[in-house]
Amino acid sequence: MKNVCCMSSKFYQKIFLVIALIFLYDSIVFSQTTTKIETPDNEHYEWVYIVFAGTSLDFHALDSVCNKIAIVTSEKYSNKLVYDKQRGMIVPDSSDDELYAGDYSPRRYPEESISIEMLWYYFQNASLLSDSDKRMAIVTGIFENKSDAQENLKKIRPVVPDAYIKRIELYMGCMH
Repeated sequence: MKNVCCMSSKFYQKIFLVIALIFLYDSIVFSQTTTKIETPDNEHYEWVYIVFAGTSLDFHALDSVCNKIAIVTSEKYSNKLVYDKQRGMIVPDSSDDELYAGDYSPRRYPEESISIEMLWYYFQNASLLSDSDKRMAIVTGIFENKSDAQENLKKIRPVVPDAYIKRIELYMGCMH
C-alpha cells in the first residue's frame, strides 16, 4: 500500500512539473516584442497585447467591476453586446446585423476601453475549462505595443490587483 501512495505522489509531481513548464513556455513566448506575422497563412492576424481584469460566469459581478474600473480610471465602459443567460455576451437578437444577431461578435481592434467579452475567443486553450463556452472576461484594452498595455495595466491594478497582459495573435480580417 505504501508503494501505491508513493507512486501516486510521484505521478502528481510529474503532472505539476509539466503544467509549470507549459506556463513558463507561455510566459516566455508572450513576453517577446510585438511582430506582425506576414506569412500567407496568417496575413489577417496581428500580434496584440490585451489587458484582462478578471473572468467569471457571473455577468453582474463583472459588470460591477467594470463600473468601478471606469470610475477610477475615467476609461469608457461600453458593451455593444448584451448579456443572455444561456448564450453569454451576444449581439442583440433585434440587431440589423443578420450574421451576428443572437451570436457573439468579438472585440478585435486596438483601443483603450472597458468591455465584457467571451473568454474562449481570446484563449485557444480555454477549452480546457469545463465552463469555457460561458466564461466571460473583462477586457480593458487591446494594444499594438506592450508599453501601452503596461500603462493601461498600471491604471487598472488599483481596482483589480491581479489584472494581467496577454499577448495573442488576433484575427483582424473581415468576419462577414
